[in-house]
Amino acid sequence: MDKVTLDYKSYLSFVEWSERHCEKRTQNERKAKLVSMGVHVVTATGRGKKASYEIEIPSEFWSMLLIPTVRYSDIGAAYIDILVKGKDKLHMDDAAIVRFATEIYEELARDYEAKLEAVKATCKRIRAYLIEYGYIQTDQPHYDKTHRVKQHQDDGWAVGQVAIEYDERARSIWYNFFREKLSMYQEINSTATAIPLRIIGKELRELYSFGMKEQLGVAYYRVARKTHISGELTSDIAFVRHLFLETQNLTLVKKELAGRQVSHKTKKELNKKVQEMTDDVEKLSKEDIETERQAMKVLALRRETQWRPSTEEQKERLRKAVEMALPFDEDD
Repeated sequence: MDKVTLDYKSYLSFVEWSERHCEKRTQNERKAKLVSMGVHVVTATGRGKKASYEIEIPSEFWSMLLIPTVRYSDIGAAYIDILVKGKDKLHMDDAAIVRFATEIYEELARDYEAKLEAVKATCKRIRAYLIEYGYIQTDQPHYDKTHRVKQHQDDGWAVGQVAIEYDERARSIWYNFFREKLSMYQEINSTATAIPLRIIGKELRELYSFGMKEQLGVAYYRVARKTHISGELTSDIAFVRHLFLETQNLTLVKKELAGRQVSHKTKKELNKKVQEMTDDVEKLSKEDIETERQAMKVLALRRETQWRPSTEEQKERLRKAVEMALPFDEDD
């Protein structure tokens, strides 16, 4: 909590009012404006241009300042706090599981006695802005995730040790799936260390959509992925706080922040273009992809009627290859 005193000029900058507009407002209306922005008014003294306001600024104010398209709200501030502090991963006893966005929305609705749809709309707007300006990393292949299940039709998502056990079983199924597909692909391309998703995309989607719940014997199966924030998010929160405490000029702070955010967005777009160019270079023709798929089908049929034990060297090579392929299992 930061305590500062705003004089008349810094007050106008803080609330973004003109002198004429401010003169028409009562003292209570001026204080109410500060409260609506998420700060606590300790004292308000003086009148007109001699007025001053002692306020306390909570840490949540600085994080919400990064989202100019959304008005300050306790719910929005709490949502950003969950992301920054990694509280979208739930720790219970010895178990740690990633929560779905819906579970977070439900928690916020309960805590703030708000309608779920309103909470969802606020959080989604904030999240969209954070993604657009590179505050949330969406291009990282290594995700912290949990394979979640509902054991029965009317159950909630499993938590605790039960959730961990199902997560381990699901990971084993995926591991065996990729190990088998990779070993087959290596008969086509002996130097491959990962199975291209273009070859097994259909099978992967089928396994995720309904195959996994059947193998696990549950009513529902999905994967929850943890949100990974970028260093720019925490850096910009610290930046706006420091700059305001130095200048007490919120207009200047917002201008500087807007410039930083333009840079973040530009960097994000450039990285995307570079990746697209890389993908274009590696892209195969439809004919080449179909040839690989047909070759995989032939191998699958052959393996159904013929089995040969792997050598120790082959097992070790497959183990390493599967470990490299697993982080890229786009199963959610």
